[in-house]
Amino acid sequence: MTHSKRGHTGLAVLLLVWGIAILAGTFYLMDYSGTPGTRGDAVEQWPTETTLERGPNEISIVMFVHPQCPCTHSTLETLNRILAHTVADDVGLYFVFRIPPGRNVVWARSSLWQKARALPNAKIYFDMDGTETERFGARTSGYIVAYDQSGHLRFCGGITPARNHEGSSIGGDALAEVISGKCHGETMMSAVFGCPLFGPDEVCHESAQCDK
Repeated sequence: MTHSKRGHTGLAVLLLVWGIAILAGTFYLMDYSGTPGTRGDAVEQWPTETTLERGPNEISIVMFVHPQCPCTHSTLETLNRILAHTVADDVGLYFVFRIPPGRNVVWARSSLWQKARALPNAKIYFDMDGTETERFGARTSGYIVAYDQSGHLRFCGGITPARNHEGSSIGGDALAEVISGKCHGETMMSAVFGCPLFGPDEVCHESAQCDK
C-alpha cells in the first residue's frame, strides 16, 4: 500500500513537472513569435547611388531577405496576396538577398529565392557585401520599403502579424494603401518579424522553426 501511494505520488509529480514544462515552452514560443526584429532606418528618398534600377513613375517595393529565414516565407505569401488583390498602375518589385560572409550565390538560391522570382516582374539582387542592405537601412529579413512615384518613402517595416504567421496586419494594410495610391500623408511604419540580416546570429537554417 505504501509503495502504491509512493508510485501515485511520483506519477503525479512527473505529470506536474511535465505540464509546467509544456506551459513554459508554450509561453516562450508565443513570446518569441510576437517579438519583432530591428526595423532599421529607412532613407526618406530613393537612394541615387543604389544599383537597383528603378523604373520611371512607378511605386517601388523593395524587400530584404535572408535566404534561409523560415519566417520570411510568410512574408512572401502575404506580399503575393496583397499584390494580387490590389489595383495599381505601375509597381516595381525588388528583392535584395543579403548573403552572409562565407556564403555564396548558390547557397542563396533557396526556396525563398524560388518563391520570390516566381512573382510577376520581380527583380532579384544578390547583396554579397551588404552594401545595398545597409544603404536602405534594413536589419531584419522580411523588411520592406515602399517609395511612391516621386521616390519618396511611404512605408517601411513588415507585413505579417508575427513570426511565421500569415493574416491581416497593420503593415500589410498600410502597404496595400501605398500600392493603391491611397497614401498621401506621413510615412507608415510597422514591426518586422524575421531573422537578423547582420550580426552574430545572421545565419539562419532552413530547418529552424520560428514559432514551432
